[in-house]
Amino acid sequence: MADLPWQGVPVELRLAVHKFFCINDDCRRKVFAERLPSVVTVSARRTKRLDSAFGAIAFALGGAAGKMLAERLSLTVSADTLLRRIRREGVNSTAAPRVVGLDDFAFRKRHTYGTILVDLETREPIDLLPDRQSQTVAGWLKAHPGIEIVSRDRAQEYAEGITLGAPHAAQVADRWHLLKNAVDVLKEFLNQHSSHFHEARQAAQSSPAKSGVTATVPRDRRTEARRLTRKKRLELYHKVQRLKKQGCRQKQVARQLGISKGYAKRLFQAETFPERTVSAAPDIGRYLHRVFAPKMAGRLSKRLAIMARTQRAGFYRHTRRGDSLCAAADARSGSNQSSL
Repeated sequence: MADLPWQGVPVELRLAVHKFFCINDDCRRKVFAERLPSVVTVSARRTKRLDSAFGAIAFALGGAAGKMLAERLSLTVSADTLLRRIRREGVNSTAAPRVVGLDDFAFRKRHTYGTILVDLETREPIDLLPDRQSQTVAGWLKAHPGIEIVSRDRAQEYAEGITLGAPHAAQVADRWHLLKNAVDVLKEFLNQHSSHFHEARQAAQSSPAKSGVTATVPRDRRTEARRLTRKKRLELYHKVQRLKKQGCRQKQVARQLGISKGYAKRLFQAETFPERTVSAAPDIGRYLHRVFAPKMAGRLSKRLAIMARTQRAGFYRHTRRGDSLCAAADARSGSNQSSL
């Protein structure tokens, strides 16, 4: 029989035991071998301490991962053996549960589903049911009386099964479904009153112009970041203009403010604050993502943005990459139109 390794070397024990012969003709077994219950179990091929080591590895890591760890420990075992070791372990008898949670799980996704039951006080699984039918749930609850609270999802089958199997138990929703219910109600409320929110927004935007009172319009994070960036650029422009009035040169301004010479020259020569032009590339990108693949749409949107900037400057250079992208776009659009 196999035993624990010694300094990385596999060990095999060979036992010499007594044999006893029965002289009773009515006895079905004629030969009896001597038992060693502290060393090995009946008909086993490995010692009890090696089997307990396999059990600890299997329950901690499972089959494939447990096999890799066992190989590092010089233990020869397969993943299937570790899984069989888990299945062979007896289930400890626990007290009757009082608070139970049940939910569905997939034996095979989109094909076969079952039900898992968990003791919510000890947070340990209790049983697995082969399906999600109300009669199966009701039968299990009738076989386990004393359940006071059952946590479930919004499935009608579970509600009927709990009502039939444990009519005196209180049915509650779990935390996730409570949040899901609140979100659904909020979405329905917002959809019903979307026109009122639009009217209130229009009134809030138009009221400051009439009354002269500034109203704070909520912005998203991207709009707020753009506003802060524009504010910093405006402050930098005013600093450059003040240094220009004091007689400083462009190189001195760039060195003092820690900016590049080109950017300092641009702010130095600007008569007014240079606003950034908004490119139409994001809108074009949204349209392209509906027609082309995401990767191709991103490349085309960037290419179109470059084309728009170069055309505004009065020149455009044809490149091999641009020609290939345009050719791929024409081929993709033609295939999409043919499929439509």
